[in-house]
Amino acid sequence: MANTPANNALHTTRATPSGTPKRVAAIAEVAPTIRSIQEALAKAGFDPGPIDGLSGPKTESALRAFRLAAGFANPVGATLSLFEPDMLQTLFNGKPPPTPPHDAPWIDVGWDKMLLHEKFDNASLFSWLRFGGRSVGDPSKIPWCGDFVETCISIALAREPLPKNPYLARNWLKFGKQIDQPAPGAIAVFYRGDPDGLYGHVGFYVSEDKKYLHILGGNQGNRISIARLDKKRLLGYRWPSTYAFKGPHVVTANRGGSVSINEA
Repeated sequence: MANTPANNALHTTRATPSGTPKRVAAIAEVAPTIRSIQEALAKAGFDPGPIDGLSGPKTESALRAFRLAAGFANPVGATLSLFEPDMLQTLFNGKPPPTPPHDAPWIDVGWDKMLLHEKFDNASLFSWLRFGGRSVGDPSKIPWCGDFVETCISIALAREPLPKNPYLARNWLKFGKQIDQPAPGAIAVFYRGDPDGLYGHVGFYVSEDKKYLHILGGNQGNRISIARLDKKRLLGYRWPSTYAFKGPHVVTANRGGSVSINEA
């Protein structure tokens, strides 16, 4: 029987690279309560404050952060329900929300691994990043945003040429072909720290608001997640050379939440 809010047996699970579910922690053995939701948020790395069974500002802040990271709509000012069924499926069962409309199969690859954490899910994440027999290394010790993008592209587009040393984020500026305006799935490359320096960040464009890009990427909050990055940090967009680009498609969305400023 599937674990749903109705069957009194909620667990947190992850899919291993082979697709076999792996239980990470049995958080709620009964229908979810505020306390069990707080416990689940804390175990996922989102601090709800005291585990007291009371829904306060810290619990709501943790819920908003979790929803943003997991890819849910997160409107500013909207009242959020702690018991939204789709959100509970993600929080307790590791099932991500449906992907937004796109024409980029590599988005599906990354989206399926949403919220895998470099520490809490280290074995599963590291195994997945080693697809094809190579990886930058242990994601809990080495920045792995480039490794995430390389794995998604390699799985989705087996014949797509990769940049030299794909683990260095800025090297993705040499990948595929340049596009001036994005569509969902565009490879977005950012600077990190010094705009003229060595360090950067790379991920996939999902949507945007007035000031920020919403990026699906690795090493964002130490996990695979959606993060908001300042548009001023963008160095450029790229698109795979072996997959037809059907033209720009700017997607606006009001996700709210904190802004990522350092993805090291």
